[in-house]
Amino acid sequence: MYVDLLKEAAPSFSSIKKWLGRIGLYELQREKEYRSDWVFIVDLTVELGTEKGLVVLGVSQQRLEREVFPYERGL
Repeated sequence: MYVDLLKEAAPSFSSIKKWLGRIGLYELQREKEYRSDWVFIVDLTVELGTEKGLVVLGVSQQRLEREVFPYERGL
């Protein structure tokens, strides 16, 4: 019964795609913090069904050195 409820409550693919698009648009349009130490990581392998998405992750060098490198972990 729990599995049946989970299936009924799951959002559709098109609903998820719309919300991802809205979040992406917001991120593109919102005011960004000015920094001179941005590091950009670009990835073209994210797939949504038959479509691919371009992902650009921006992180400051300071944050990388403080939160990622010392713990030898991923972003």
